[in-house]
Amino acid sequence: MRAALALVALLAGLLGVPPAPAEAAQQGVVLRAPDHARSGTTVRVVVRVPASGPRRRTVRLRVATSSGVRVLRGRSGRARVARFDVRLRQPGVVRLRARVAKHGRRPALRSRARTLRVWPAVTPQVLAHRGRSAVAPENTVPAFTAATGHASGVETDVRATSDGHLVLVHDPTLRRTTDVANVFPDRADQPVESFSFAEIRQLDAGGWFGAGWAGTRVPELDDLLRQVAASGLGAQLELKQSSPDFVHRVADALQPYLPLVDSGRIRFSSADLTGLERLSQALPTARVALIRSVAPADLGPLAGRIDAIHVDAPTIDHALVARARAAGISVVARRTDDPATLAALAAAGCWAVMTDDLDLAGEVLGPPPAAG
Repeated sequence: MRAALALVALLAGLLGVPPAPAEAAQQGVVLRAPDHARSGTTVRVVVRVPASGPRRRTVRLRVATSSGVRVLRGRSGRARVARFDVRLRQPGVVRLRARVAKHGRRPALRSRARTLRVWPAVTPQVLAHRGRSAVAPENTVPAFTAATGHASGVETDVRATSDGHLVLVHDPTLRRTTDVANVFPDRADQPVESFSFAEIRQLDAGGWFGAGWAGTRVPELDDLLRQVAASGLGAQLELKQSSPDFVHRVADALQPYLPLVDSGRIRFSSADLTGLERLSQALPTARVALIRSVAPADLGPLAGRIDAIHVDAPTIDHALVARARAAGISVVARRTDDPATLAALAAAGCWAVMTDDLDLAGEVLGPPPAAG
C-alpha cells in the first residue's frame, strides 16, 4: 500500500499535478518583521502567502502585547504579499502571528509566531554598578573591562590610603572584598584609610568572587582613568571622602584627563554637598551629583550647585524628573536590576540608571548610548 501511494505521488509530481490540500498547508505562511524597535515608532510587517492557491487572500495579523491583543486585517496582492504597518505603543515584547484564510471549508494557514522586542523611545545612560560586578569582582579592572560595549560607563568608589594614594573600594573596610583577614588578621575591620597603598596591594581582591579571579588587585583611580581614556566608557566617581586634602588629590589626579571631564565622560558624585562644592572649585568644568535616598521636596536651593541628583530607583517618577529639569538638574537612578523598574525609569525620563545586570538592561532598554 505504501509503495502504491509513493508511486502515485511520484507520477503526480512528474505530471505537474497540484499537491493535495494537506501538502499545500505544509508549505506554510512566511512572516517577516524586525527583531527589535523603539516604542513610538511604526514597523512594517510583511506576510507572504503560499505559492499554491489564489493570489488574493484575506490575511489577519495578530499583535499580542502585555496590554492586550490587536488583530489587523489585510489582503495579499498579485505578488502574494500583504503588508501591515504596526504602531509600537509601549516598551515590552510583542508577539506576531499571521493567519491566511483559505476558501471553502479548508482550515486557515498560520505562520510561525515571531517575537519583536520593543525598547523605550529614549535609552538612559547605563552605568555598570561597581563595574560589571555580575561577572567579575566589583571595583576591579576586570569588572571595568567587562562593562565595555555593554554600558555607557562604570560607577565606582574612590577612597584615599594613609599615604595619599587613591584606590577604588566601596566599603569602609576591606574585609568583604579582599583577603585582609588572612594577611592582616588584627586589622581586618580597620578603615581603608588606615592602610598604606603598599599594604593594600598585598591583598587579593578577586578570590572571594571565584577561584579564577584569585590574584586580582585593588586598583588605583588612575588604572580606571587610563582605561576610560582608551575606550568609549564613561566613569561616575563616587567620592567617599570630602576633606580638602582628599578633594585636591582627586583634582590633581584628573589633570591629565581634563578633556574627559570637560566632555562629561568623567563625572563625580557624593553624599556630601560641601565636598562637591570643593571639587567644583578645584575642577570648574566637573559635573557633580548629590546622592540621596529620596530627592528633597524642593530642589530649587540646589539649582546651580549640582548637575544631577542620585536617588533610589523606586522613588523616581515623571513628577520628580519634571521638578528636577525645572531646576536644571538631571536624575540618576541608583542601582536596580528589575526589568519593570528599568522600563519605568526610561519612560520617566531618567538621565541614567545604575545596574548590576547589564544583560538585562540591554534586553529592556536596548543598546546603551555613548557616555557624555
